[in-house]
Amino acid sequence: MQRLVAQALAERLVSVRIQHPIAACMRLSARIEETYGIGSVDVVPDVGGRALAHAAAARLDRMLAAKMPTIIAVGAGRAVRAAAAEVAAIERPQHQIIGMVGSIARNGSANPYEVVVRLADRIGAQRWPMPMPLVVDSPDERDLWQAQRLWRILEALAERVSLGVSGIGQMGSDAPLVADGFIDSGEMADLIAHGAVAELSGFVYDMRGQLLDHPHNLRVTSLPLPRPHPLLAIAAGLEKLEAVRAVLRGRLIDQLVTDEATARLLCESA
Repeated sequence: MQRLVAQALAERLVSVRIQHPIAACMRLSARIEETYGIGSVDVVPDVGGRALAHAAAARLDRMLAAKMPTIIAVGAGRAVRAAAAEVAAIERPQHQIIGMVGSIARNGSANPYEVVVRLADRIGAQRWPMPMPLVVDSPDERDLWQAQRLWRILEALAERVSLGVSGIGQMGSDAPLVADGFIDSGEMADLIAHGAVAELSGFVYDMRGQLLDHPHNLRVTSLPLPRPHPLLAIAAGLEKLEAVRAVLRGRLIDQLVTDEATARLLCESA
């Protein structure tokens, strides 16, 4: 039977076309890479949020499998935490996981979506969280936090980062900045009124992916985005569409993991 099929293919009597959804996802990946000039995109089928986490974890697994000491910088949030939970459990005590963002909310409570410890525990790595507020009350207070020895240690480690991993935050009442207690609804309304569309590591950006000229960005304690080191973003969903598009337009990331529905909309209106 196999010989007959091979002969029929050779004589072009039959043709084979792959219709599996992954083929459509690969085409969308290529279109986004070309349209936005991004280095690498994974588009997963619309089968639920765990597929997104699996795809992001696969990228992390390849990086973390290295025997050479490696530093990974991680943000906080639901998407990054979900990906960390899917990372293969291996022993890599030579690796270091550092926090890109403060893990404390305005009221002093810890962010439940902090990722540094969770990911480090998966691989037995060294951990360097950032136990400070993400957003403080003034630029002077930010300077005080960033003058602390721990922040300076993280800053030095960030110079040797192999990969940064972050979610992408949207604007609105359901935005992570508001939902997790970093800013209030009035501050969010003011950001939107001034053209805020997207958030990365607490910093906010306009629709072109440019850092918004707003006092908020002077009150963020996060490490600068790990440039020129690669930055992987994990984001999907209609509510995040404008934010993802802005981040792509601004060339703020190098790698993206998203889903098929989001990818189609990104291709339709670049």
